[in-house]
Amino acid sequence: MSVVKSISATRPVNPPGCSIVLTEAQVWEGLEIKLRHPTTFVDLITFSELAEDHGDKIVRNIRLKGNPTLISEPCWFYANTMARGTYPNGEFIEDVISYGPNDELYFSITCINILVGGLGEPEGGEPPSAKVVAARLGAEIEKALQRIRELVEDGTIPK
Repeated sequence: MSVVKSISATRPVNPPGCSIVLTEAQVWEGLEIKLRHPTTFVDLITFSELAEDHGDKIVRNIRLKGNPTLISEPCWFYANTMARGTYPNGEFIEDVISYGPNDELYFSITCINILVGGLGEPEGGEPPSAKVVAARLGAEIEKALQRIRELVEDGTIPK
């Protein structure tokens, strides 16, 4: 299986015309929910259970689509800035909240040493280009932001 050494994507949290303008606190709360309950955010994760919760560090057991193996994944929270999940083989994914030059809020996902199959690619053949993988990550960011907006709308995350 091919490996993507490092790839990132970034999207504005509140693009023009968004249905609900999110605050940093709401995005952060949404990311905490995403790490604790990833199946409602990430289609590739088909099962998740929280094995440990120490506030700023959790260990979750997850199962990826098409793979019956249960993966133990420690995740760390760096309040209001970054959440990081690490896999047993050294892969990791970071969700980062940042600001642009005019105080606009951004959300980025960075993947390091991620197997291409883990990004929904078939095994074998040529790996997708970095541009294709970044576009898929960008779509994941947009989906996560939409899910956070739904959680604000239904009151799970305070307005």
